[in-house]
Formats: sequence, C-alpha cells, structure tokens
Amino acid sequence: RARNVNLRIEAVDAAQIDPPRFAADPAQLFRDIRFHGLVRAEALAYAAATFDGVVSQFGFEYADEQPAVAEVVRVLAPRGRLRLVMHARDGAVSSDIGQRLDRLRSVLSERGPVTLVRTLVRALESGDMATVARESAHLAAAAELARKLAERPPRDDAALFYASEVLLSWRRRDRYRVSDLRRSVEDGWAHADGVATRQDQMLRVARSPEDVRALTGKFVAAGLNVNPSQKIHDERRGVQIAWLIRADKPAA
Repeated sequence: RARNVNLRIEAVDAAQIDPPRFAADPAQLFRDIRFHGLVRAEALAYAAATFDGVVSQFGFEYADEQPAVAEVVRVLAPRGRLRLVMHARDGAVSSDIGQRLDRLRSVLSERGPVTLVRTLVRALESGDMATVARESAHLAAAAELARKLAERPPRDDAALFYASEVLLSWRRRDRYRVSDLRRSVEDGWAHADGVATRQDQMLRVARSPEDVRALTGKFVAAGLNVNPSQKIHDERRGVQIAWLIRADKPAA
C-alpha cells in the first residue's frame, strides 16, 4: 500500500474461517483480502493462471500432496512464485508439540485427571455411588500427576490447565448443580481432546528431509523451477523450526 501496489489476496482454509468477525476494523484491515472457509488445496475454485503468487505457512502439508501440487501449479500464472513454509519433523516446533502431546495424553488417559473426573461426575449424576467410591481411590494419583506437571511446565501448557481445572471443580463439586458440573467437565474434556488431536495431526504431517526432497521432485515434474529447499532456523536457539520451499513457474 505504501508503494501504491495493488494486491488482491484470496485466503483459503480447509477450516470454517471468518477472521473479519474478530477484528475491530475489518473493512480497513482486510479491504484487499477475501476469506474462504471449507476450501481445500486439492480443489481450488479458481481459473488456471489466476495468481502471481501462492503462499502457505504451516498449511500445505495438511493437504493430499499430489492433487494439491497439481492445483497450486494450475492456478499459478506464468512467472508466478510459490513459497511454502512447512513443519519440520525433527525441528524445534515438532519437538515442543511432541512433549505437549505426551503431557496431554497423560491427563486424558483412563485414570488421568481429566478423564477420571469426567468418570466421577458422570457416575455422580447418574447416582452410581459405587463407581464414585471406586474411582475416587485414584484421585490421589491423579493429583500427584498434576503436581508433577506443574514442575517447570511449558508456557501455556494445556495439560496442566485442564488437569488443574477439573480437579478443582471436583473438589468444589458441592458448590454446583451436578448437571452444570458435568457439562463443564465434559466441555473441558472435549477441548483437551481437541487440542491433542490437532497436535497429533501436526506431528503426522511434519516433513522429514526425504519428504521435502520428494515434494520438490513433484513440483519439478509439474513444470516449476524449484530452488533447493532451505531450513528455517531460530537463530537465538540455533535450532530448525521449519522448511522453506521456493519455486517459480516459467514464462509461457
């Protein structure tokens, strides 16, 4: 805008997205951008050679690779540029997510705090006091797990948050109606499970060096000029965090 360059950005996502809904001034902030939810990279609703540039940061790797490559190349105009930033399998981000996922799995296990309290609340609401008594015997171990998770946790740790919240809710259960308590605990369990599912998906799609070489080969076969892939590093920590793939479409 400062250079008086007019850009039109078509932003697509496989999820149901609506960023303007959460912006204070969407008309100004997003005046050159249109968002399209529930659109997959494997099926882009654009004519061939529409775009001068195609970019993705931590998105392309979730697509079915071969049809997504074909679609990206199809909509890219001659002399158009492709830039992809992708999760690195052995990178620092994947390592961090792996640790967080292990912690979440521990609290979502059968006798982990989140699932245990859900079992207790369900039994309490149904009047199954035998199950309440039996499963209550595992509360001390669940609380001990939460205590260990609290020792130097990662920032914004979901496992510690959900474990602490549900255990506190159970201790204070007499303050709430049982139906309200159950809904709250069920929501907490579902949210924690959703976070774990997303983290697991991220780890599954993270690319190894061999994966990146295979992907660049597909872009070459589809007609793009591909530069050698690059590692994106966190220079402060000296660790890799992602891959960068750069390619260009030849002139017609």
